[in-house]
Amino acid sequence: MTPSLRTVSFGDADAGVWGAVAEGELRFLALGAGGSTRAELESLTLEHSDEEGDWQLRGDGLELTIEPELALAGGPVEFDQRCRVRGGFTLDGHEQAVDCRGIRSSRDGRTDLRRCEAIRSVSGWFGAEDGVALLALRPRAPQGHDEDSVSATLFEHGGPVPVTEPRLSTTYAADGRPLRVSLELWLGEEPDDYPRRAAAEALGTPASCARSGVQAQAELLRWHSRGMEGSGVYLLASLP
Repeated sequence: MTPSLRTVSFGDADAGVWGAVAEGELRFLALGAGGSTRAELESLTLEHSDEEGDWQLRGDGLELTIEPELALAGGPVEFDQRCRVRGGFTLDGHEQAVDCRGIRSSRDGRTDLRRCEAIRSVSGWFGAEDGVALLALRPRAPQGHDEDSVSATLFEHGGPVPVTEPRLSTTYAADGRPLRVSLELWLGEEPDDYPRRAAAEALGTPASCARSGVQAQAELLRWHSRGMEGSGVYLLASLP
């Protein structure tokens, strides 16, 4: 089955270098470095010979290789996975080298974005082995936030852990830009289970653009969880 959505998020909160890519029914590119950003709603393609192998992204002033780091969380078409992104891009006439950790995700054709009015892809990575990937899809004419379809994967000690009940809370600025994020991830239904929690704040300038009724933006995040700090990206898109 052909994926309806692939996403890649990468970055380093300390260095201020980051990026986000969406390919499929939503095509979006966001890049940031040194306080400058670039955003495009273009027909970019993540090239690959094997869905589980390296992905390549090439464009104007852009060449990135997305390499898998840890085991898949899911099947060969629907998964979340820690990755490493290497290569470079040009921003405001300056060449920026990239060697960052990140997360890549794929959703198959059962995820019909035409029935959605908003997409939120939230990701974070801590060191070489831990991280989180969350996708929230808001259906058209929802009755409330509880109508969102939310799925998430937690990465702990190098392995993926399914999340039975993911909860996402976002604080927005007056212009709709995400400012702060908190996650509560429940892994089971036993009475003595406890959720994994993480919180993040947005850093720097968001990358945003709009075309043909689609509005998309992405921001670099700094995450905090269980005494660890990490990097991540918040991608938000509104669909016509």
